[in-house]
This record gives sequence, structure tokens and C-alpha cells, in this order.
Amino acid sequence: MHHTSDELVWYASYGSNCDASRFSLYLEGGHREGTTGNHRGARDPSPPRDSAAIEFPSQITYAGRSRRWGGGVAFLEHHHVTGATLGALGRRYLITRGQFEDVVAQENARPTTPVETDSLSPGELRVTGTGWYGALVALEPVKGVPVITFTSPDPPELAPALVPALEYLRTIAVGLHQIHNLDWDRIIERLLVPTVVSARWNHDELLLAITGTRDAE
Repeated sequence: MHHTSDELVWYASYGSNCDASRFSLYLEGGHREGTTGNHRGARDPSPPRDSAAIEFPSQITYAGRSRRWGGGVAFLEHHHVTGATLGALGRRYLITRGQFEDVVAQENARPTTPVETDSLSPGELRVTGTGWYGALVALEPVKGVPVITFTSPDPPELAPALVPALEYLRTIAVGLHQIHNLDWDRIIERLLVPTVVSARWNHDELLLAITGTRDAE
């Protein structure tokens, strides 16, 4: 079955790409103030056709010290949450297959290669190569359009957890606030689910650090 690079997929983000301005660098290229390194961008720099809120069936953990941010970065855990445990919140972007291939390549610091998404069944995890985010994960499709994210090939929940940089967490929080109909208190609660975060900040400390105020709007 032949696929064209302009077919659409939903890319589901749970890390700093939840912030639309941050994600735009993966399409348009450029540099984000407060981080190191440039983004090469996608072959097609067009903005996403749409974006929407998403909740993942798994939680995230922070690991692998980032040269760009300092501190740990988010990885979607391989096991699904059960019972009362909440999955991670995120944001999905409607982009072309070619753009998705370019995002995957940039996240893994490798040249762009074709990415087969249609043969992935919802819930399936498939390792596509080396790199921190070398495993694709398929979620439930939306109106027939594939919803795909990526995480580490090895279960990140088994890796040594590392506290994320505050600016990294702030970028995630801003993105979630842009797209989820939740107040800051609820967003902070969700950010505190990973133990490595709640062991470093309590609710009020993280709220103040991210919003600059003690009283959430």
C-alpha cells in the first residue's frame, strides 16, 4: 500500500511540544530562548492543521539528562495506568505524514526516514531505530486518522528518574493550559503525579514557579 507524505496523522505530544510555539520549531526550524541548539525544521514548514487535547493511557517519567534543557525530559511509560491513577495529559497536532517523519527524525537526532504508521494497531509499541524516542506508540485513532506518539525503546519507568528543569515543566504546563479546559491548580496536580516531580516541589511551590503567583486564576 503506497502512502503519500501529505496524508495526515495526529502527532500526540506529552512533553515540551505541548506548547504550540515550542512545537513550531520542529516545523519551521529555529532556536528557543533559554535552550541550547537549533532545530532544523521540517521539509514542509506549514503549521498544524488543527490541535486538540488528549489524555494518554500511560503516565510519564522524567529521565535522560537533556543537553537542550538540563535535567530530565519526559518519556511515556510502557505500562498503562490502572485504577485511580491518572494518565498523562498532552496535546495532539494534525500534521502531514512527512512532517511527522521529520519530527521523529529531529527528536532522535537522525536523518529523516519513512515511518510506517498505518500498520500500527492501537496500543502497539514498535521500535523504529536508535535514539531516545526510537519507539512509536499508536493510540486510538480519531475519525479514522492515526494518532501516534513516541517514547524510549526501553521502558522508561525502569530508567533512573531525573528531576526535569523548571523551564521544561513550565513549557509543558503552558501548552496544557492552552489546550485543556483546566485551571492552573488542576494542571499543577497533574504535573505532580510523577514522583520525581512531587519529591522536588509541592503544589504551591510549583504553582508559584510556573505562573509567578500563589493564587491560580
